[in-house]
Amino acid sequence: MLVLNTNIAKANQICEILPDGSIHCYTIYPISLNSIEDVHLGTGGEKTYFINISDNKYYIVETFGNHDTHLSVSGLSTGILTDNNSGVLLNSAIGFKGETNRTIQITVRLNSSLTSGSFQLQIRKQQAVLYGFDYPDKPDGTSDINTKPDLNKPYDDLSNLYNTYKFSDNTNHSGSHMLSLDSRDHTRLNSEIVFFSGHGYGSKNGSQGSGVSFPSGSVWVYQLNSMENVKVVVWASCYSSNSNNSYNNSMSQGSVDAGATSAIGWPDTTTVGSSRVFTDRLFNKLSAGETIAYAANYAKNGLIWPWDNVRDYEIDGSTTAKITASYINKLNDTANSNIVKEFNNRILKEKGWYFLDNEDGTKRVYRTINGKLTNDFYDIEYFGNEILSIKHSGVKMENQNILSINSIKTKIPDQVKVFNIVFDRLVDVEKYNVYYIYEEEIIPIEIKYCTYETEGGLIYVDTICTNLNDNTSIDYSKICGIRGE
Repeated sequence: MLVLNTNIAKANQICEILPDGSIHCYTIYPISLNSIEDVHLGTGGEKTYFINISDNKYYIVETFGNHDTHLSVSGLSTGILTDNNSGVLLNSAIGFKGETNRTIQITVRLNSSLTSGSFQLQIRKQQAVLYGFDYPDKPDGTSDINTKPDLNKPYDDLSNLYNTYKFSDNTNHSGSHMLSLDSRDHTRLNSEIVFFSGHGYGSKNGSQGSGVSFPSGSVWVYQLNSMENVKVVVWASCYSSNSNNSYNNSMSQGSVDAGATSAIGWPDTTTVGSSRVFTDRLFNKLSAGETIAYAANYAKNGLIWPWDNVRDYEIDGSTTAKITASYINKLNDTANSNIVKEFNNRILKEKGWYFLDNEDGTKRVYRTINGKLTNDFYDIEYFGNEILSIKHSGVKMENQNILSINSIKTKIPDQVKVFNIVFDRLVDVEKYNVYYIYEEEIIPIEIKYCTYETEGGLIYVDTICTNLNDNTSIDYSKICGIRGE
């Protein structure tokens, strides 16, 4: 690759020598962190941007608009990251962990080469916001709670991963502060990590549901919206979850309804001391890569007394969420990228592939011979139209000798005896022919699933496998699983 203009303040022209010896040149444009770029693309067009990453915290690049977009991020040691529909609606979003002093390229296009249109593009750091306060004294002169120290340990743990902000000023950080836009042009409530430690309350009449109290103002559950960026939100306050039926529309469930992946709340009252123990331990384990369920259980086990209400936390949404996991990144390593390329090339070049839709939404794609399945197959998990993960069976049809099928008929016994029980009624036979790739040969095999029954209703299925080339029997257990597993 030849860079003709290296002034990073201006657009760069990049030239590549193609395999046929010709030179292909294209322009890449600078993009700034948090800036929102207007992208205009003609039919079949694409545009590439570049930015220098200064640290190893988490970032996200995302499109906004009404078009079906496709993104790719290159320049990281993990390989090329691509995405189609991980953003809002048909928009793209790629999360990744930054690498210090890396210049990355972001390429964006419309998913269909037949369309044109305009949309917006942004790259920003993923963010954590923490709220805690020294609440003012009550009117009767008694002191209230101080949750500012609750933020210290979580801040230390999260700062290594996220652009982390600690909001604890009683005067400037009211309830409206959490709901207002920040430098990313997103509400602070829509940060990847949200932690509130303080007063909470519920409304028994159900008109407002539960809420949390700032020294000035409140945030109620009905105000929660557009939390699609949120991986984990922790409402360390009283009555912030749903199991106490007197308080409907909880903050934790409301957060998940607004788009958050996972939320923790409490159905009853909480105390400052035990709450701090819990959240210190919780964020320590979350920052170490544990799931929210594991981290919360670890936090609970840090409390000595079994009657402590803080032990009664509840998780809404995903229990397996991790704050150290990026957003969905397709092709996020070289091996996976290579197997996708291999799969696509084989599908395009070779005839005889059979696509089987599984009930869980995945597909298994079999290489066939004469319309019969083989043990050369791919298992594919999709996210929209994009391949999320792909695995191969480990056996490929290449130049092996395909054995011929001879005129053979296998006999099915009228009855079988198993553990001294005679199954004397043959009630069903299912027959399938396959080709099994084994070392240098491809063996034609007939598989018969024979269902037997006793007069008393006991059922037994006997599987009869026959090599159709030489009429020898085959142990079904040797051919029913992936080799080595």
